Amino acid sequence: MSNKNGLSYHRFLFTFLCIFAPTLQAVPPCPFFHKIQVSTLENNSEKPEYLVHFNIDKVVASEVLVFTRPVVHCVEGEESTISKSVNGNGYTIKALVYKAEGRAMLKTFLEVHEGEVVVYNDNDDCELGTYQQGQLYLKPGEGHMLQTHQRNRYQEPKLPFPYLVEEVSYGNAEVSLSGTLTLPKTAGPFPAVILIHGSSRLDRDETILGHKPFLVLADYFTRHGIAVLRFDKRGVGKSTGSYDNATIEDFCDDVAKGVEYLKSRPEISGSQIGLVGHSEGGIVAPMLAAKSNDVAFIVLMAGTGVNGDEILCEQGRVRNRADGVDEEMIAIDTQVRKIVTGIIKKEPNRDVAKVQIEEVLAKFLSGLSENQKAWVNTHSIITEEWIKRFNSPWGHFYFSYEPSTALRQITIPVLALNGDLDLVVSPKQNLPRIDETLKEAGNQDYTIIELPNLNHAFQTCMIGTWDEYEQIEETVAPSVLNIMTDWILARTAKK
Repeated sequence: MSNKNGLSYHRFLFTFLCIFAPTLQAVPPCPFFHKIQVSTLENNSEKPEYLVHFNIDKVVASEVLVFTRPVVHCVEGEESTISKSVNGNGYTIKALVYKAEGRAMLKTFLEVHEGEVVVYNDNDDCELGTYQQGQLYLKPGEGHMLQTHQRNRYQEPKLPFPYLVEEVSYGNAEVSLSGTLTLPKTAGPFPAVILIHGSSRLDRDETILGHKPFLVLADYFTRHGIAVLRFDKRGVGKSTGSYDNATIEDFCDDVAKGVEYLKSRPEISGSQIGLVGHSEGGIVAPMLAAKSNDVAFIVLMAGTGVNGDEILCEQGRVRNRADGVDEEMIAIDTQVRKIVTGIIKKEPNRDVAKVQIEEVLAKFLSGLSENQKAWVNTHSIITEEWIKRFNSPWGHFYFSYEPSTALRQITIPVLALNGDLDLVVSPKQNLPRIDETLKEAGNQDYTIIELPNLNHAFQTCMIGTWDEYEQIEETVAPSVLNIMTDWILARTAKK
């Protein structure tokens, strides 16, 4: 796959979804919503026992005012019932956990006596999965049966592991990073990689929508002789520091601390430490490699070749076309995105930028038809949440930063992968630019592959949307695991 003279990007045919992590649909202003979680009781009973947790929260204008969290104690195969009344809102819950074809199944029946209840798909990860039907409004006298089953995240490793697992921490008093180091049980020293997250508050497993891709990567790499360090982002999990005030440069510093830590470990080959970055991590990896002689190779999983401004606009175009939006509205949406990012790039003062964004957007929207305004208000990115995220230290750096600045300095081995159904980081926009920039750097060992039928998370998929992400049981396509492992070992083993 490698080409000593530089490799033009190409489609790599096999038989066989962060710059921005997905935002789950907000709970609508309504009287109640209800979600289900299940935990297993550890005891010595003849039959397994479970606690079925229900969250039923009263919501007014999206503000939670009162809540109740009834818990039903279930013995496997035996139905349990509880009735509740809170502030004049009454309901009865029946729950049954049973086994069918070796899988744990959950049935619950919710009947409303007073008030209204909204059954809401919360997407929380739990032992038996979550209710997948979405929102369902129940009025007094109505009832509904819910059914779910245990998720089959079959790639997640189970004890006992055929390798060593160690909880580690490193950094300094300002930012202490907590992570997991996995080491092969064979004789070292070993090549090693640090896994670098996509954007958003992500833990060491890059947990999102019921999947743990970094857990799967770490397991696969370590089983094949590669040590792996994965860690909680600063301000997340057991790591200290501020996430909200951090920029990509800060995340780069955190990875540098990880490299220093690995160099201090006798089990690690100090000259064979590489970086595997997913999405935003694909920006961080070359940024560090460009200024550190301690990085031996980098793997970019949906890494970017263009700035954040271009990424955001292309995301809108790709997603809207996938949803069948007409080109006129796509152009309007692109203008909205450019207004926001343009002001953020030019105005360093965040308070001033916030006022300018509000004023310029209001003026722009005043020139649209009522139908166009309605579409923008319901489908575009001009929500308070998104603008706050963009108009942050992270956004002010990200939208202006040119990844090519670092890529032009990279002469160590590079593997760049992208799924052709990636709607977050477009392969058509980014792979050619990465190829062009690495050629300019004179890099003699880089491989660029566009993989068919894979989304932003490198799952085998049909259309690439986030709606598929949680439903797909595969966490990372086996072909991707094989490609990365073989490529890394070819550049580290016995050297």
